[in-house]
Amino acid sequence: MGIHKKIQLKPRLSISKIGKLQFWIAIGLGILSAIVFYLFTFYLLDFMIVMSVLLGGDLPNISAEVSFFEKSFLIATSLTVGITMMIRHWFMQATFHFQHSRKKITLRLSNYSLFLYYLILYVAIVFIRFSVFGKASVGSHQPINYNSLFFIIPLYLFFASWTEVSRYFKTANWIPYTFLISIFTVTLMSLIDIKPEGFSKSTFQNCHSEELDYIDAEVEKAKRDYGISYSEETIRTLKQLRTENSLNQLEKVRLAFKTDVKVSLDTIILEKILIHNFKGYYKDRQQSYAYIFPIHAYEQLRKVAPNSHEATELLNILVEFHKLTMLMHDAYYGDKENIIYYHKENVLIHNIHNYYDRSFDYGRMANQSFFLVYHIQKLGIYNHPYFNTKNSFPPPLPIYKDWARERFPELYHNN
Repeated sequence: MGIHKKIQLKPRLSISKIGKLQFWIAIGLGILSAIVFYLFTFYLLDFMIVMSVLLGGDLPNISAEVSFFEKSFLIATSLTVGITMMIRHWFMQATFHFQHSRKKITLRLSNYSLFLYYLILYVAIVFIRFSVFGKASVGSHQPINYNSLFFIIPLYLFFASWTEVSRYFKTANWIPYTFLISIFTVTLMSLIDIKPEGFSKSTFQNCHSEELDYIDAEVEKAKRDYGISYSEETIRTLKQLRTENSLNQLEKVRLAFKTDVKVSLDTIILEKILIHNFKGYYKDRQQSYAYIFPIHAYEQLRKVAPNSHEATELLNILVEFHKLTMLMHDAYYGDKENIIYYHKENVLIHNIHNYYDRSFDYGRMANQSFFLVYHIQKLGIYNHPYFNTKNSFPPPLPIYKDWARERFPELYHNN
C-alpha cells in the first residue's frame, strides 16, 4: 500500500512543469553539447593521427563499412551527450518547483547526468585510443561482425539517463518518443556526409609530397608513353608507407623478378617506383629485406632488346640503386635538399650503422650497383643518359669478378 502511494505521488513530467523557456533552452544546450562533443572527439582523433603521421606513420585506410560504423557510433554517443545535458538543464531548478518538497531530488538528477557526461567522455577517449593505435597495421583484415555490440554503450547511457528521471517523475511517452527521435536522427546523420575536414590527410601529403608526386608522375607517364594503366587499389597501396598491403605488394614484385620468366613492363615500373621511394626494412629481421637486388634487374635486362622500353626502365632501376649506393657512402651530389633524399639517407645510415645483421643486404646492394654501373657503361650498347657520359664510373672491387665472368661473360667482352 505504501509503495502504491509513493508511485501515485510522482508528478507527471510535462513541458509546463519544466517551463517552456527552460524546456527549449535545455534542448538548445543539448544540441550544442552534442555538436561540440562530436567536433571535439573528431578533431582530437584527427590530432592523434597527425602526430602518428609526423612520427612516420600511415594514414588509417579503413574500409567503408568500418568508417560508417565509426561515424554512426560517434553520432550516437554525441547524441547521448546532448540528451544527458538536456536533462541536466531541465532539472537545474530547485526541487520545490516540481514537487513542492525540500528533498534534493533535482540535485541528484543533475549530478547523475554530470556523472554520465564524464562516463561518455571516457568512452570517447577509449574509442579514440583504439581508433588510432588499433590501426597500426593499416590495410589488414578489419572484422565488423561484432561492432554493432558497441552501440550498447550509447543505448545504455540513454536509458540510464531516463531511468533516473523516471524514479521521480511519471515519464509516460517521453522515453519512447525521445528514443524514436534519437534513432531517426542517428540514421539520418549517418547517411549524410557531415564529416568535417581534418588535418591528417594534408599533413601526410605535405610530409611525403615528393614521393606522392613521383608516383602520380610515373603512373601518368606509364599511361601516356606505354599505354599501361594501374588500378586504384595499386596506386593507393603505392602511396602507403609500411602497411600490410604495401609489404605484400613489395613481396609480390620482388618474387616476380626472382623467376626465370621475363617480367612485364608494368611490374618493372612498379619496382622502379618502389626503389625510388625506398623505405628500408619492414620488420626487425634480416630476412625482411623486401626489394630486389641490382643483379636481378640486370638478369631481366639480358632478356630484352637494348632499345626496348623494358630496357630503359630496367636501367632506370639500376640508376635508382646507384643513387642509393652513393647516399650510403655520402657521395651523392644531386639535389639533397629534397625531402625524399633526406628520408632515404636517414634510413640507410640508421640501418647500416646501428644493425650489423642488416648491413649485409645493404653492402650487397652497394657492391652490385658499383659493379653493374661500371660494366654496363663499358659495354656501351644502351642508349641511356646516365651511362652515356664522358665521366667514367670508378672500377668496383673485384668481389664478383670470377663469378660474374662465368655468369655474365658479355660484361668482360670489351674489357
